[in-house]
Amino acid sequence: MTFSAVKVVGADLSHLARGVTVFLLTLVACAPAHSAYRPRDAQLRSEPLFFYPAHLDQPKPKAGIFFLGNDLGFWKPHQKLAQRLSDHGYAVVGFDVKKFLDRYPDSALLRDSVLVHDVPLLMKRSLRELGADSGPIIIAGHSFGADLALWTEAHAHLPGVVGVLALGPTRRDHPTVTIRDEMNSGEPTEPGSFAVVDQIRNTPKNVRIALMRGASDKERTADRAFIDAGGSRMSYTLIPFASHSLKSLIIVGPMIEHALDDLID
Repeated sequence: MTFSAVKVVGADLSHLARGVTVFLLTLVACAPAHSAYRPRDAQLRSEPLFFYPAHLDQPKPKAGIFFLGNDLGFWKPHQKLAQRLSDHGYAVVGFDVKKFLDRYPDSALLRDSVLVHDVPLLMKRSLRELGADSGPIIIAGHSFGADLALWTEAHAHLPGVVGVLALGPTRRDHPTVTIRDEMNSGEPTEPGSFAVVDQIRNTPKNVRIALMRGASDKERTADRAFIDAGGSRMSYTLIPFASHSLKSLIIVGPMIEHALDDLID
């Protein structure tokens, strides 16, 4: 075997190893999401939604949070965060936006239409289920979900939304998840992809934005442009000892609660 052949085989094996690693991590992270709450609205049961009613003894929730999961789905760390927030008076609806968009053909125009027209209706209906549709509403998301939360608010101007919680947004994204995304092999540039900084600029001026980032997240390089685009209505929080995944809630949890309280203050 020639030296060049060895290099090719090595590259193939490395590519295969990365693919296997991603697959195994996906299996671990994407254990079926669950919540104990079963919606009364039968139509909501067929949607990839997970309900966490506010648990505090109060007349109504502090706010309703519609939380978009990442490109692995509404995974276990999101479920733990949703439960924590519900224990502190927020009504949370988790949304597996990846599973939702996977239903549709790979058409950027169709997916854009779904995000603008169907998601606002789904958000309103699911928050009404928890009695959280008449107070302040926050659309939130992590990574892929943060990008789509910003995109959706910028284009749909979701009714009742007072703030966007963007956890670890990326520089560019698109309304689908491909193998390239799962392997973190470059930013999307095809028609239908978008720059996240443009979505921040186009978010309605009366909607506040909380940008939160793990200190060791490599996506931090985009934050200066995000902050400039958000201006005075954006708060920026760098979370120590945290990576892009934001999986551990020991430090992340209280800091997210503080950011949410500020958004609805």
